Amino acid sequence: MKNLEEAAQAVWNAPTIGAKKVAMIHMIGQFDHKEKAAKLQQQSTHMTINQLDKLAADLMLRDTDRVI
Repeated sequence: MKNLEEAAQAVWNAPTIGAKKVAMIHMIGQFDHKEKAAKLQQQSTHMTINQLDKLAADLMLRDTDRVI
């Protein structure tokens, strides 16, 4: 999995919901698994600003934060 920190920052820093959706689609486009990417892209089109920010955080932290 690629480092998604910069892509998540782009989502968080986007000023409008349209810009956030574009940044999220770019972030999801970096995924190696295209089936999962297509599903997330479809879901992200119906999300609010806060949901997009949370999804970006969840995707970025998924592989780096492990529960011990």
